[in-house]
Amino acid sequence: MKVRDSKSKILKDIGGYTVANYLAAFITFAGHIIFRRYLGPEGYGVWEVLGIVLAYITTAELGLNKGMSKELPFYIGKDDPERARAIQDSVTTVVLAITGLLALLLFGASFYLSGRYPAEVIWGLRFLSAIAVLTQAQNIYTTLLKSYKDFSTLSRTRVLYPLLMTLFSSVLIYAFGIYGIFAGSLLAVASVLLYAARKTGYRLRPRLDMEALRPVVSVGLVMFVWGYLSGIFMTMDRLFVARYLGVASLGFYSIAIMVQSALTNFPRSISTNMYPRIIQVYGQREETGDVLKYVVKPATILACLMAFLMGVSYFAVEVPIRYILPRYTPGLQATKILIMGTCFLSLRYTFEHLLVVVNRVGSLAMLQVPAMAVMAALSYLFVRGGYGMEGVAMAMGAAYFLYTAAVIFYSNSFFGATPGESARLFATLVAPYAFVIAAILAVEKASSYYPLGGEYATALMQTGLTAVITSPLLYYVNNRTGLVSAILRTRGSYAVGG
Repeated sequence: MKVRDSKSKILKDIGGYTVANYLAAFITFAGHIIFRRYLGPEGYGVWEVLGIVLAYITTAELGLNKGMSKELPFYIGKDDPERARAIQDSVTTVVLAITGLLALLLFGASFYLSGRYPAEVIWGLRFLSAIAVLTQAQNIYTTLLKSYKDFSTLSRTRVLYPLLMTLFSSVLIYAFGIYGIFAGSLLAVASVLLYAARKTGYRLRPRLDMEALRPVVSVGLVMFVWGYLSGIFMTMDRLFVARYLGVASLGFYSIAIMVQSALTNFPRSISTNMYPRIIQVYGQREETGDVLKYVVKPATILACLMAFLMGVSYFAVEVPIRYILPRYTPGLQATKILIMGTCFLSLRYTFEHLLVVVNRVGSLAMLQVPAMAVMAALSYLFVRGGYGMEGVAMAMGAAYFLYTAAVIFYSNSFFGATPGESARLFATLVAPYAFVIAAILAVEKASSYYPLGGEYATALMQTGLTAVITSPLLYYVNNRTGLVSAILRTRGSYAVGG
């Protein structure tokens, strides 16, 4: 297959996958509202607990799927289809065997637990045993689609699952109550799995090639540990808010978490598209210089785009919080602070990919440790100083900055960059953020001199003015890449038959 894609192909994939991610997020959000309405707190609570059990089962393969996501594109890039096939067959065989065994144990345990727990929990466990195997198979197909850069099919599956989950479950919940969401989930994941299987043409051939598995296990375990640490790192602010400020404060802070999730969808879409490309290009000659443009240029573009989003969302977030969720207004300032840190953290993605490519995943895990220590120390000091949720958000932002800077400087050493060259690149990436922060301060100052009389009108005026002032960043990105136009052109392109 072709390793080096044209710019138009990359932009089309990024645009399509970005729109698909946001559309999937919207459908998922709508579905959760419907499920909560019809299941009630108790029924939805059961479903949430089953979701936790599902997460444990699907991560019990200890990073094998993550390892395949690194090794498979590498051998595709080396034009070694036999080794690539050995990896995907062997990993699929082992992962499904582990998941299948755990699913059987779960199914058997449901009979042992019968009578001790409500019937809906018992039947939930039985449905979950099948859902777990199908979900794991779908996870494997997702890795294959990414590795072979079939982002068109991947984008459709991203939208198809929440759409079918919402449709099937809504109808079945109405007819059968909580049992309907069990059946709806099973039908949805089975349908998406069949669609992915048909589009990829991949059929499992049971195989156990230890030579192919060995590097996958090695890198997968390290990536599993890194992912575990990342999970702790990214949730430390919530832990500190809950521990030192109380559950009510965590409820207010949940708005910041929701906005953070929405903002990170975009850089993750770009990251997902670039990851297999970086590995495939590196696999051709194993020269880090070959992937330079796949690391630095996307980061430069992300810096401009995320800085623009930072400025607009900083003011725009006031409108829905104040007028749709007014009870959550105490979390507004913390949300604004976390927006800034989150947007800067987005710069790390392609540099992390480089370190994964050159087998420095362990270093990524170690780079998180000092950032976590700084976050913990600053959170404690800020909370003790009376800064509350805003202090925790500031501490998290400082940790994001430290970790991102460390990743950028460390990864640049693999390009042979001097400290001075790394510092200049870092300054280039920081410059759009500094420009937008200056614009935010200027707009806030102007608003204090010329108030419009109402919070709603002021927030809209500030959002529009900031968008106008920082719009040159969008123009620069579109002029250099055409990415903005590519995203706008992809609306309406996700009909499954398309």
